[in-house]
Amino acid sequence: MTSKKSYSIRSEGDMENVMEKFFELSKTKTKKKTMSIVVPTAGLSNIVITNLNSMFLNRDMGNPRDYHVHIFLEEE
Repeated sequence: MTSKKSYSIRSEGDMENVMEKFFELSKTKTKKKTMSIVVPTAGLSNIVITNLNSMFLNRDMGNPRDYHVHIFLEEE
Protein backbone atom coordinates (compact mmCIF):
# COMPACT_ATOMS: atom_id res chain seq x y z
CA MET A 1 0.00 0.00 0.00
CA THR A 2 1.23 3.52 -0.81
CA SER A 3 0.54 6.84 0.86
CA LYS A 4 1.01 9.85 -1.47
CA LYS A 5 0.96 13.50 -0.45
CA SER A 6 1.69 16.68 -2.41
CA TYR A 7 2.54 20.11 -0.96
CA SER A 8 3.75 23.53 -2.07
CA ILE A 9 6.24 25.59 -0.06
CA ARG A 10 6.25 29.35 -0.58
CA SER A 11 6.94 30.60 2.96
CA GLU A 12 8.46 29.63 6.29
CA GLY A 13 4.98 28.74 7.54
CA ASP A 14 4.51 26.40 4.59
CA MET A 15 7.86 24.79 5.43
CA GLU A 16 6.79 24.17 9.03
CA ASN A 17 3.49 22.66 7.86
CA VAL A 18 5.23 20.33 5.42
CA MET A 19 7.72 19.18 8.07
CA GLU A 20 4.80 18.39 10.39
CA LYS A 21 2.96 16.53 7.60
CA PHE A 22 6.16 14.59 6.90
CA PHE A 23 6.34 13.57 10.54
CA GLU A 24 2.66 12.54 10.45
CA LEU A 25 3.43 10.48 7.34
CA SER A 26 6.01 8.56 9.37
CA LYS A 27 3.23 7.42 11.71
CA THR A 28 1.16 5.82 8.95
CA LYS A 29 1.22 2.05 8.49
CA THR A 30 1.86 2.22 4.75
CA LYS A 31 5.15 0.72 3.62
CA LYS A 32 5.90 3.13 0.79
CA LYS A 33 5.51 6.75 1.89
CA THR A 34 5.57 9.25 -0.98
CA MET A 35 5.54 13.03 -0.69
CA SER A 36 5.82 15.53 -3.53
CA ILE A 37 6.95 19.06 -2.71
CA VAL A 38 6.92 22.05 -5.05
CA VAL A 39 9.31 24.92 -4.28
CA PRO A 40 10.00 28.18 -6.14
CA THR A 41 13.85 28.06 -6.04
CA ALA A 42 16.75 25.62 -5.99
CA GLY A 43 17.99 27.25 -2.79
CA LEU A 44 14.72 26.47 -1.04
CA SER A 45 14.88 22.89 -2.28
CA ASN A 46 18.27 22.55 -0.55
CA ILE A 47 16.76 23.83 2.69
CA VAL A 48 13.89 21.33 2.40
CA ILE A 49 16.32 18.46 1.83
CA THR A 50 18.41 19.53 4.82
CA ASN A 51 15.34 19.77 7.07
CA LEU A 52 13.98 16.39 5.99
CA ASN A 53 17.37 14.78 6.51
CA SER A 54 17.65 16.25 10.02
CA MET A 55 14.27 14.74 10.88
CA PHE A 56 15.74 11.27 10.31
CA LEU A 57 18.64 12.13 12.58
CA ASN A 58 16.56 13.67 15.38
CA ARG A 59 13.23 11.78 15.36
CA ASP A 60 12.11 8.19 15.07
CA MET A 61 11.04 8.25 11.42
CA GLY A 62 11.52 4.56 10.64
CA ASN A 63 13.48 3.23 7.70
CA PRO A 64 14.52 6.00 5.25
CA ARG A 65 14.16 3.49 2.39
CA ASP A 66 10.40 3.50 2.94
CA TYR A 67 10.23 7.16 1.85
CA HIS A 68 10.10 8.60 -1.64
CA VAL A 69 10.32 12.39 -1.59
CA HIS A 70 10.03 14.25 -4.89
CA ILE A 71 10.99 17.91 -4.97
CA PHE A 72 9.92 19.95 -7.97
CA LEU A 73 10.99 23.47 -8.91
CA GLU A 74 8.30 25.83 -10.14
CA GLU A 75 8.84 26.95 -13.69
CA GLU A 76 10.18 30.46 -13.89
